Amino acid sequence: MRRPLRSDESRAVANVAIDLGDPGRMAKARRLHRSNGVGSVDIEPGIAHASVADSNGEVYDVEITVVSPPSSGSIPSASDLLTSCTCEDHGDNCMHALAALLGVAEEIEANGRILDIWTGTTPTAPAPNYAAPTGEAESFFHGNWAPAERLTIGQRPPGNPAPLIVDEVDAGEVFADARRSINAGLSRYRARP
Repeated sequence: MRRPLRSDESRAVANVAIDLGDPGRMAKARRLHRSNGVGSVDIEPGIAHASVADSNGEVYDVEITVVSPPSSGSIPSASDLLTSCTCEDHGDNCMHALAALLGVAEEIEANGRILDIWTGTTPTAPAPNYAAPTGEAESFFHGNWAPAERLTIGQRPPGNPAPLIVDEVDAGEVFADARRSINAGLSRYRARP
């Protein structure tokens, strides 16, 4: 059973699906979505990719492109989106595209930051430049290593505010966010920056 959409952002995206589709296609899209016909939903800046299976078991690839990004935190309107699907329905917005948009709304419900990623309003940092490993590091990456001692990772002592810094980011917050998502049953969430 699908969880209800509670956030304003996710409900607004679901309303965009209603605006895009005629009543017949929207009813079919809701049935597809409720029957778990929407598979993976991958979201990256400006585009959402989804796999949607119809009642016959045929899987179609859907892309929902944000053609004119709204301001940060705003919901794209029906005129801001362009949908494409590999199905034979050559109408404006097929039931698969509408079901995929409901899947995007569900992903936004799971993690509100996805809206900014999808609309392209979240700045993405350039990938850091890493130097090629040399010496012991190169040997380690090629599988030629023997640990000198057993390493253990302990918990932080109570009251120790020292962050776990990885590439100038407090990784402790990232781990805590991941743990909350997994505990909430949201392991399906995948976003590509």
